[in-house]
Amino acid sequence: MQIRKESITIRDLTTKFEDNKIKNCLSFQRQACWKESSEVSYVSGIAANRYPGVLLAADVNECSSNDYYSDFWKDLSDNGYELLSIDGNNRTTTLSRFVNNEFKIKFHGKRLYFNEMSPDDQEHFLNREVDVVVHLDVSREECTAIFLEHNESEKLRPQEKRNAMLYKISPVNREFELRVRNRMVDLKLFKQDNPFRKNDEMLLWLLCYLEDYTKMTNKKRLDEVWSLNEVEIRSDYNRLKSFVTKVIPDFLSYFKFKGASTEIAIRDLAIMFGYLHSNDIKPSRATTSVFIGGLAKKLFKLMKSHQEEFPNELKDGTNVPYSTLVERHQDALYFPARVEALIKYVLKPALEDAQESKSAERSNLASQKSTRYELWKTQSFVCPATKKDIADPLSPEWEVDHVIPLEEGGPDELENFQLVCKDYNRSKGANIEYTLDPA
Repeated sequence: MQIRKESITIRDLTTKFEDNKIKNCLSFQRQACWKESSEVSYVSGIAANRYPGVLLAADVNECSSNDYYSDFWKDLSDNGYELLSIDGNNRTTTLSRFVNNEFKIKFHGKRLYFNEMSPDDQEHFLNREVDVVVHLDVSREECTAIFLEHNESEKLRPQEKRNAMLYKISPVNREFELRVRNRMVDLKLFKQDNPFRKNDEMLLWLLCYLEDYTKMTNKKRLDEVWSLNEVEIRSDYNRLKSFVTKVIPDFLSYFKFKGASTEIAIRDLAIMFGYLHSNDIKPSRATTSVFIGGLAKKLFKLMKSHQEEFPNELKDGTNVPYSTLVERHQDALYFPARVEALIKYVLKPALEDAQESKSAERSNLASQKSTRYELWKTQSFVCPATKKDIADPLSPEWEVDHVIPLEEGGPDELENFQLVCKDYNRSKGANIEYTLDPA
């Protein structure tokens, strides 16, 4: 590995950054962005002639052609980038923001924007030099190692290390976090400054449950999902997008708990939606609000329940309240019981309520005795789905079903009815296209 040491003026550094010649890779950034107090402190120090620090970068056009991530380097080069920033993203961004008058600094006893400084002071600031260590002929993996080694003095959190890893999921997760951050901040689930990559980690937690609800999510599981291949990433993030942008806001509009309990509830919600996906259960388009509202109300009741009301039996035979299952969520003895409780006491009852609501909305025509007799004769006294003989069309064993579901535009008319076995109709009704799938 070779390096090139050089100095660059703040004028040239900010110009290159704004002209998209320097790539700030999200994988090599501890915080999503500095708080303004950190920006003010850094730039005020430079204006007072303190050392601006060393930036670490890689020369895009000099990196390994045989690198596993050679397409990564090629894409950067094709887009006109010259340098990949490995350490110093926030400093570069902060300098650019200040030069463009986006915040004030402390200077000579005043708080000034850049354009409020005297021409001489502006020139002095822009001509300050920043040292840059440029790495040549390095792989993407070596860039990761450089970032991790350079940050050893301040212990990196697990998610910060994951973000810097080689895997292709890293930029996908980071960019997704940026897209949904404001919405999740409004819901009190994210912090605007994304401290220690907690936002990124929460998305990964949700992804783990949506990907496989049966697996207990801990550091090992988080690391495992972080290594998903590109096809899996694309599929799982489509579902995560739908979950974050549609399901969570609807759910929280019904959910009564606030604070820390909300995050617990969202993880429970992800477990239940993982179960739905795994079992190919797709609640009806027409009953989405009933279903989501039912989940919220039933989960709220479960979370504040006592052991006697909702007994949860562990493998060793002991019964514990749901709150204990939540507290011990990384205990292999308790996690399966938590999943079982969610399915038994929340998910399945909510699905049943939604189905009943759907049935209640059907027209009078479908419920009339004459309709049943007409279908009975038209079908030659046989269920078209199960081929069973229908002895009594008025028996609750049989139900009037829409051949083309109302949710898919089917007419509420006799021509679209069939008299079928109740069990068949219920299973069919639970598999209508799910409205919360990504568009």
